[in-house]
Amino acid sequence: MRNLHNHSTSHVSMTFNANEKGLTEDMYISAAKALSCEVAAIKAIVMTETEITGPFDNKGRPSILYERHYFSRLTKGKYDVSHPEVSGPRYVKYGRISEQYTKLYKAMELDKEAAWRSASWGAFQIMGDNYPTAGFSSIGGFVEGMNTISGQLYAFVNHVKNIPALNNAIINKNWSRFARLYNGPAYKEKGYDVTMSNNYDRALHR
Repeated sequence: MRNLHNHSTSHVSMTFNANEKGLTEDMYISAAKALSCEVAAIKAIVMTETEITGPFDNKGRPSILYERHYFSRLTKGKYDVSHPEVSGPRYVKYGRISEQYTKLYKAMELDKEAAWRSASWGAFQIMGDNYPTAGFSSIGGFVEGMNTISGQLYAFVNHVKNIPALNNAIINKNWSRFARLYNGPAYKEKGYDVTMSNNYDRALHR
């Protein structure tokens, strides 16, 4: 295990086992059994969320996407004027992948826990704000869990199982319903449902 950065994280260890690169077939099978769904359905989610970036970035940190509108909501707009780069309305464009941790660290200096809750994490891009449904008692525990692929899978399975409508959607491959519940009401803007459906078809034939 190696330390990835020197930013204070209230004793949360942001480390990564370099031997873990991604989900194994056995992991997919185990998760599919837990959710009573097809392996290809879970693969479709991963392909949609992080096929290009992977579960970890090129520095070994969990892949993230920072959402400033979450931070603004969680901090009641306190930093919208002074720090519009990390707090404000939903981004029109999120910027480069390489900029996401820069934004996260800036937000952490203002309110660490709100910052963690304002990013989506790992192979499944689960929002930190969903840490309770993901099976964690604290956002710090969630962030630490994101440092391993098994922790990311644990969070996804719990999150889906704890929201029956979401679990039913993945079982029935109702991609529009799944995307609305998983990615939010604006899912059609980026065509998450169509992408998931296409990726499911691709996963079946891999």
